Amino acid sequence: MKSYSYEESLNLFPVRDGFRIRGENMSRVEVFTDAAFAFAITLLVFSNDGLPNTFAEFTLLLKDIPAFAISFSQLVFFWYAHRVWSQRYGLEDIKTILISCLLVFSVMTFVVPLKISFAGFLHWASNGYFPSPMPFTPEDIKIFFTVFHIAFLSMCLIMLWLYQHALSKRISLMLNEFELFETQTHKTSWVIMSFTSALTLLLTLVLPNEISPFSGMLYGTLGVSMGLYNNKREKLKIALNPNYKTHL
Repeated sequence: MKSYSYEESLNLFPVRDGFRIRGENMSRVEVFTDAAFAFAITLLVFSNDGLPNTFAEFTLLLKDIPAFAISFSQLVFFWYAHRVWSQRYGLEDIKTILISCLLVFSVMTFVVPLKISFAGFLHWASNGYFPSPMPFTPEDIKIFFTVFHIAFLSMCLIMLWLYQHALSKRISLMLNEFELFETQTHKTSWVIMSFTSALTLLLTLVLPNEISPFSGMLYGTLGVSMGLYNNKREKLKIALNPNYKTHL
C-alpha cells in the first residue's frame, strides 16, 4: 500500500466550506468530549425531582421546558463549536487534550448552575409564572447571573485558546491562505464573545441588585456585533476563495 507524506495527504482530505478536514475520523479527544456533553445533557434532564405524579406536577414540569431548552441550546452551541474545531485541525497533542479537558470540566461544573440560573431568570422575568428551583431574593438572582456569566466567559475563553493553539500549529498543519484567514477570524469571533461576556459580568457585579439582571441585555448586542463581523468575514472569504461554498 502506498504511503503518503502529510503534505500529499492534504490533497486527499475532504473539503468543507473551503477548509480541508484534517480530523474527519473522530479522535479519542473528540469522543471523550462528545460523551461529556451527552452526560451533561443527561444531568439537565434528571435535574428535576422525577416523573410527575399529579396533573399539577405535570403542568409545572411543562413550565420548566423553556429553562431546559435554553440550557440545552447553550450546551449544543459549544459542543458544535468544538466539533468544528476538531474536524478542521485534527490535533491530538498534549495541549489539545488539556484545553479540551478544561472545556469538559467547565461544562460538567456549570451545567446544573446554568439550569438554575436560567430557571431563576425566567421566574424573575415572568413575574413568577415559570417555576423556580428554589426561593430567591434580589441578591440571589444576582448570584445566578454571575454564575452564568462566569460559565459562558470560561467556555468562550477556552474556545479562543483552542483557536490560538491552532494558529501556533499553522506551519505543521500547513494551513493555506484561506484556512489561515478562517482560523484568525474565528479566533476574533471568540474574542468578541469573550469581551461581551466579561463586560456583562462586570456590570452584573457593580450594578445594584435590583437592576443587575438587566446587564444580560448586553448579550443582545452580539446579534449586531457578530452579524456585522460575519458579514465582513463572508465578503473577505469570497475574495480569497470565490468557490469555497461549492466544496462539500
